[in-house]
Amino acid sequence: MRANLHLLFVVAASVAAGCGAGGPPIVSPAMVKSAQSRSPEATQASLEAGRETYGTACKKCHALPKINKYSAEKWPGYVESMSKAAKLDETQTKQVMDYVLAARASAP
Repeated sequence: MRANLHLLFVVAASVAAGCGAGGPPIVSPAMVKSAQSRSPEATQASLEAGRETYGTACKKCHALPKINKYSAEKWPGYVESMSKAAKLDETQTKQVMDYVLAARASAP
């Protein structure tokens, strides 16, 4: 019984860790600087909003693609098409675009 309880704890901890590890990258100062080089009006707050929208709206229909799945050249077309499906407004689409491009530029 004790071994089963231990196994259950290990599995639950692994699942919980996996959920946090699989989320969108946290906005960093390097990401803000990268975003501002393409979009001078980008701020920490607008990137955080883009991260939040990316992490919630996108997951309603499918798993989040890893930030480095698409090139910086491919992300804009992908975001544009998906933003229509997700019914994002212009501001949300811009925030998601700024976020994913900044995250992509900062990805290892």
